[in-house]
Amino acid sequence: MSPAGLASGKGNPGNYPPYTAEGKAEMVKGLYDENCVLHSLLVCDMPAKFIPLSLDDFSQYFHAATGETFSRDDFLKVANRIETLIRMFNNREGFTRRDDTLLTGRSMSLLLDGPAKGQHIGEENLNRMINEYYELRGWDPAGVPTKESLLKYEL
Repeated sequence: MSPAGLASGKGNPGNYPPYTAEGKAEMVKGLYDENCVLHSLLVCDMPAKFIPLSLDDFSQYFHAATGETFSRDDFLKVANRIETLIRMFNNREGFTRRDDTLLTGRSMSLLLDGPAKGQHIGEENLNRMINEYYELRGWDPAGVPTKESLLKYEL
C-alpha cells in the first residue's frame, strides 16, 4: 500500500475506518513523512492539504528552483532522518513511549452513543499501532532509534 499524504487532497488517506488498527501505523508514518518534506520545503500546510500535488511534483519544483535533483525517495529519506532526529531530541528531554498516546479518552473507551456507538480503539490496538509505527521508523519497542537507524541516517 502506498499511503496517501497531505498533498493528496484527501481528508482520510486510504479511507481507513476510524476505529481499526489495520494500516494506521503506515498511514501515520506516511502523513508525518510527507508533512516533514513540505515543512522542509517551506510549503504551508493549509494549501498543501487541498492542492493535489505529489512529492514528485515538489521534486520537479525543487529542481526548477535550485538546479538540484531530489527524487521522491530522496525526500522521504530526509524525512525519516528528520523524524528520527526529532525522536532523539524528545528522548533526551525525557519523553518516552508512555507519552505516545491519544489525548482523548473518547477513542480509548467504548462509545455509548452517536454514529460510532460501540466503537473504540482500546489500549491493545493503540499499543499495536505504536509498535508497528516504531518498527516502520527503525526504533526499538521503547521508541528509541536503533543503532542501525542511527547509522543509516548518519546520526
